[in-house]
Amino acid sequence: MSDNQPIRESPTPQMVESPPRARGSPADPCVMVVFGAGGDMTKRLLVPALYNLSRTQVLPEKFALIGVDLAETTVESWREHLLDMLKSFVGNAAAALDIDQVDEAAWERLANKMSYVQGDLTKPETYEKIRGTLDEAEKAHGTQGNVIFYLGVAGRFFGTVVEQLGKARLSNPVEDKKNGKNRFWRRVVIEKPFGHSLDSARELNADILRTLHEDQ
Repeated sequence: MSDNQPIRESPTPQMVESPPRARGSPADPCVMVVFGAGGDMTKRLLVPALYNLSRTQVLPEKFALIGVDLAETTVESWREHLLDMLKSFVGNAAAALDIDQVDEAAWERLANKMSYVQGDLTKPETYEKIRGTLDEAEKAHGTQGNVIFYLGVAGRFFGTVVEQLGKARLSNPVEDKKNGKNRFWRRVVIEKPFGHSLDSARELNADILRTLHEDQ
């Protein structure tokens, strides 16, 4: 190369702005029924996550939250304990939810949609109570029959709850005879651990599929 050949300058780097993150669309109208309403999983993780969805306006307007637990308490007391836990996260960088204040409006939107059912999750009468509370929630909040059953309980109860939901016909979607499609959906969320070994996980999976379809 000749010594007097001009040197090309590198182009000036250009700042490229990334597109704004798209906000998620609110979910379908639904009720979430939480088994283990008084447990740490509910207080420390699940309800703070729902609060966060309410704060970011992703939680559907037509939503209700039903807590189910053995403890004899009221919905007012349950709400108070949940709010106390939420307030304990303020300014606590090590908490599951890092917040500098509680958005009272977001909390009230969630709290006003709460109900509580006291009962033993192994007993059929508890599921009849749940049925009545689901009917009330649908009338009050327009949830259109859609239900998520969240099992925040010890793993040994997973099969029991799913079996009882099936016996009470609470996990059954209802088909619209006109078009052959379901009028509403019913789904179950199972908290980990799913079994304690490969064999027990396979056994639990087989037990659940006696009641639920794979897409539930």
